[in-house]
Amino acid sequence: MKHLVITLTILLALTVLLSCSRAKQPAPVTAQQQAALAQLTTLSFPPSTRYIGFQYNNNFLDDDMYAKVEIPAKDLDAFLATSPFKDEDLQTKRIETFDNDDLGWFKPSSIKSFKSGTVWLPNAKGLIITIDYDQHDPVVIYISWHET
Repeated sequence: MKHLVITLTILLALTVLLSCSRAKQPAPVTAQQQAALAQLTTLSFPPSTRYIGFQYNNNFLDDDMYAKVEIPAKDLDAFLATSPFKDEDLQTKRIETFDNDDLGWFKPSSIKSFKSGTVWLPNAKGLIITIDYDQHDPVVIYISWHET
């Protein structure tokens, strides 16, 4: 009986651990979410974009959104040239995008080689990007948007 209780306890612990690790994986980004990302951020994503994660939070006072995409390195300059960041001097000393602990896939703090910046959109909306150059090609872009 004691052996059975130990075995069941181990199985329960493994089940909990596995379900927690699966919860950190992003759900596939739908076409509707891709459109919402473009509309909220005013970013024009190239057709080669791979959408990794998207989360929109309808909060009581201020909404926010988190997204993670991959873009081939060859498309990055054109992407930035048509973005609200086109005239911004993106910095390499401080990551401006914060980790979101509720989203296991949104952890820009671990990046070593990056460019990051913030712009203000009309109606007091903040847009922040961090471009991850660690893997070189494709580049990963962390995007956060928020109301103030």
